[in-house]
Amino acid sequence: MSTLANLQAFDQLAEQAIDPAFQTVANDNQTRHPDYIVSPELPSSVFRTRCRLTITNSHPQKCGLTVSLIISEDSRNEAVTVEECDPTNQDGKPRVVATLKWAEVTREHIERLARNFVDDFFRQVQ
Repeated sequence: MSTLANLQAFDQLAEQAIDPAFQTVANDNQTRHPDYIVSPELPSSVFRTRCRLTITNSHPQKCGLTVSLIISEDSRNEAVTVEECDPTNQDGKPRVVATLKWAEVTREHIERLARNFVDDFFRQVQ
């Protein structure tokens, strides 16, 4: 499969499974903690190579803390890589949570990974 075809395939996966899962998790957690905003990045482009769900601290005295769950395309293996990015852990390096073949990328699976990520984060800040 060509690179352009891989990007289009990833974009289709994102539109069908990743974006809706991230949006649902973000919507469900908007009022969970007054100092944090959960939001997805939902760019619509056939050239995107990743999707991101972020949790950002919006408290005026603690601005700047942002953690992310990133799903990146891995066209060599027709897979996606799921990483948690937390600058306070792992020396700031992303931690690989899962590698999923494209057929394994479902809205339910991504939503479960995203909910676990958000739940773990809020357990740590409480």
